[in-house]
Amino acid sequence: MPNNTAEENARLANIEHIVVVVMENRSFDHMLGYLSLPVVKGGKGRTAGPGKVDGLTGGERNPDDEGNGVPVGPCSAYKRVKNTGAILKDPPHEWTAVHRQMDRRWKTGFTPALGESWAMDGFVDQFQEKHPDVPKGLVMAYFTGEDLPVYDFLAEHYGVCDRWFCSLPNWTMPNKLMMIGGRCDVDVAKGEGVAGGAKAYASMTGKSLFQLLDEQQVPWRAYYQDQSHVGLQYFGLGAYFEELSSNPHFVGCDTDLAPFAADCAQGRLAPVTWVEPNFVVLGSKGEGRTANDDHAPASVRAGQRFVERVYRALANSPKEKWESTLLLVVYDEHGGFYDHVPPPATGEKAPFDWLGVRVPALVAGPRVAPGSVCHEPLDHTAVFATILARFCPGAKLAKLPRLARAKHLGCALSDAVHPDPALPAEIAPAAWDQAPSAHAPNEAALPAHLKLFSLATKG
Repeated sequence: MPNNTAEENARLANIEHIVVVVMENRSFDHMLGYLSLPVVKGGKGRTAGPGKVDGLTGGERNPDDEGNGVPVGPCSAYKRVKNTGAILKDPPHEWTAVHRQMDRRWKTGFTPALGESWAMDGFVDQFQEKHPDVPKGLVMAYFTGEDLPVYDFLAEHYGVCDRWFCSLPNWTMPNKLMMIGGRCDVDVAKGEGVAGGAKAYASMTGKSLFQLLDEQQVPWRAYYQDQSHVGLQYFGLGAYFEELSSNPHFVGCDTDLAPFAADCAQGRLAPVTWVEPNFVVLGSKGEGRTANDDHAPASVRAGQRFVERVYRALANSPKEKWESTLLLVVYDEHGGFYDHVPPPATGEKAPFDWLGVRVPALVAGPRVAPGSVCHEPLDHTAVFATILARFCPGAKLAKLPRLARAKHLGCALSDAVHPDPALPAEIAPAAWDQAPSAHAPNEAALPAHLKLFSLATKG
């Protein structure tokens, strides 16, 4: 890619397998901001040197609706979160709410001028507006390594990207469209969820990453649990329920990911692999807890168990396979949780003129330096750009402005093959992690926004 250095291109050429895990709805500071906090506050003290992370200082605040400052603080201060790992009330995270989170002045017409930044001061305000009877500090709360042992392990032994932003200041689906298509319809980009963009979703056409891989004859596979966002895009809603279980690109799994682990162990990993979490959304009282995608109100403990299974399967692959594998764990959007870093401008026309809120991103594999941090500004089109550069360098695409400027993940790799760390302690599955997923999805169980997503991305 012309946006990367020759050294970065060479590093990416060493990768034969790219594995993508897309989790849901958490901000960088909420999940990884603890890395820069002092040890006495549950952090790692990573504030200097090559391992420096742009995380929390502990002094960040947002005003509440009375103008009082609400500070950041540990999730463990909230008894229910400490005991379950779950924040049951989902913060707002659609177009209007996100802009008001980024700056309270947006509601009166403010947009940063050249040289100005978003104040990142409206998270408490928006959370209170939606959930007036819930502790307002929850939206400012952060997890620590004790809460997130798998991410703590990956951040210590592999790499963190601390400048990965949502492609758009909006909710899940526009951001996933940018990740797998490099583009998004204007009305979808600024739509207020399902109702705001229904017609625009149906109008979007063009090649996605997966159609492109087929054209270039690059093998790929998606391992799914209850539903497959990849499958909805690939088949469209009409054929999704008929074809998902019989198409060789798609492999249904229970929460133990046994088929994925078996393919890794036997050296059958495809060049491009998506491992999808279980997208079941919990009830307000936590009934039927099978979600492991981290979307509130899901417990982050289930998410940690899911990512640990993915990593363990890859690390147990044949040595030559694992040494040429890159694992990316990234979040589709921030989910309404606080982050202190203002998103940068893109130079594009509205509504694509600003990136969205920063999200957690970790890279792992023997070609990632231990404790490394990639400070390059990235957004979700980096996923498309990485796979395109590595496996489809000669592909011809329509002009996609964001993709044309995207950097690939060669910027997060090193020249050397680093020794494997000892595998982390296996996380004991919780009670809700036992039930098998319904990996023969039915239309009645499919949320409305996923039906629209399938229309939006079917080219």
